Amino acid sequence: MVGRWSSRKILHYFPSLTAEQESLLEEAWNLAYHLHAGQKRKSGQPYFIHPLAVAEILSQKFFDPVLTAAALLHDTVEDCKNCLIGDIYQKFGPEVGFLVDAVTKHRESFYCRGQEFTDDTE
Repeated sequence: MVGRWSSRKILHYFPSLTAEQESLLEEAWNLAYHLHAGQKRKSGQPYFIHPLAVAEILSQKFFDPVLTAAALLHDTVEDCKNCLIGDIYQKFGPEVGFLVDAVTKHRESFYCRGQEFTDDTE
């Protein structure tokens, strides 16, 4: 089972990563995997198969490590109690943070570069 959940499943889509890009993907993988540990899909399968599938699709289509890292992390803020959007910005930088923030549901505000912007359109 361990081989099935290896970061190599994503890294092989990027044959010429820099050390920094590889580290970004490994850190995103590890955080998402651990934060979603124990969560299940309605089917009973581990929840992590969802962010993994999204990351695989995007990595195959766009070959973008930043986008792929965000895909791995895209449900962590809304589904994991111990993960705040500010943590994602701090640990993974403004690009990954922005992408995760942009797809996080159930929020009435948007956190960007240390500022929180509320939705005043209603």
